[in-house]
Amino acid sequence: MKQKLHQSLTFNVEGENIKVGRADVTCPVCNDGKDTDTAIYDFDSISIVKCSNCSTMHLKPMPDEESLKSIYNNNYYNDKEQVHGYYDYAAEVRSIEKTYSKRLKFVKEVLGLSVIRTAQFHEIGCALGIGLSVINNEFSTLASGSDISKDAEQACKVKGFPFSRSDSLGRHNFGDRQKDIVLIFDVIEHLSDIQEFVAFLGDFVSENGYVVITTPNMDDPFNKLLGSRSPSIKIPQHTIYFTTDTLIKALDERFVLVKSKRDYQYSPISRIFERLSHIFGLKFKLLKRCNTDLLIPNGMSVYTFKKRPAFHG
Repeated sequence: MKQKLHQSLTFNVEGENIKVGRADVTCPVCNDGKDTDTAIYDFDSISIVKCSNCSTMHLKPMPDEESLKSIYNNNYYNDKEQVHGYYDYAAEVRSIEKTYSKRLKFVKEVLGLSVIRTAQFHEIGCALGIGLSVINNEFSTLASGSDISKDAEQACKVKGFPFSRSDSLGRHNFGDRQKDIVLIFDVIEHLSDIQEFVAFLGDFVSENGYVVITTPNMDDPFNKLLGSRSPSIKIPQHTIYFTTDTLIKALDERFVLVKSKRDYQYSPISRIFERLSHIFGLKFKLLKRCNTDLLIPNGMSVYTFKKRPAFHG
C-alpha cells in the first residue's frame, strides 16, 4: 500500500515497523459475512466496501483488535510522521477547545439547560482530557472520561478527572454508575463491533439519557468531492464509514435520533495548508508558522440520540 497521511498498514513500536494484523471479514455493524460487498475505494491490499446487507461502508479486511490497541498506545497523540496519529495533540489545545465549545453549544440547543443542569456527563474517547475541561467549565460539572490509550489515562489522572481505561470496542467497567449524557466525539468510526458497543451504551446510559456522536458522514459534500483523498479516510484506524441513514440503523435498537447537523472544527491555518499539501501533493511554506484558527467543514456530522424508553434486554 502506498503510504499517505493516515493511511498505512504498518505501525511503529520502539523503532520496529509492525504489519497490521487482519481479522475475519464480517461487517462490523451487522456482522454479515457474505462475500457480496461492493468495493467503493481500493488501496492495494485493503478496500473500503459497502455491506450488501446494511449498506454501511467498512474496511475489508478488517484490522485485528491487537493492532488497533497498539496503534493507540504508541505515540498516537505525538506522531510527527502522522502515519496514524496526531502531529502534536496537546499543542492544538486552543483549536480543540473552540471545537468542543461549538459542539457543546449544539448540545445545549437540543437538550436545553433544564436537562443539562442536573446531568452527569461522560466522554468516551476523551484523549488527553482537553474536552473534559471544556465540559466542566461550560456546564459547571465534573465529567468523567474513558479511553483506550495509556497516555490518555496518565493525562486525565494528572488533571484530576475520573477516568476508566476502555477496551478496543469502546467499553469500560462502570459498575452501577450510569451517565445521563455520553459524548462520543470522533470515536465510533474507530470501532470494530458496533453491536457490542451499542449494547454497552444501552447499559451505561441512564433512562431518558442521551448520546452525542460526531463521526465522518460519507454523504457530506466534502467527502463526496475528495473521494478516496478525504481526510475522513484513515487506514486502518477508521474501520467504519457511516452515513446518517446507516448510523441511525446501527443505533436503532437502543437509541432514536433527536437531531443532527453538519459539523465544523477550528484548525490553525498552518495545519490546514499542511493537510492540503498531503491531499494534493503540493508544497506550502509561507504559512508554516501561522497559528490563526479558521472554522472549516470537516466532512463530519454531529448527532444527538435519546435512549429508547423501557428497554428490557
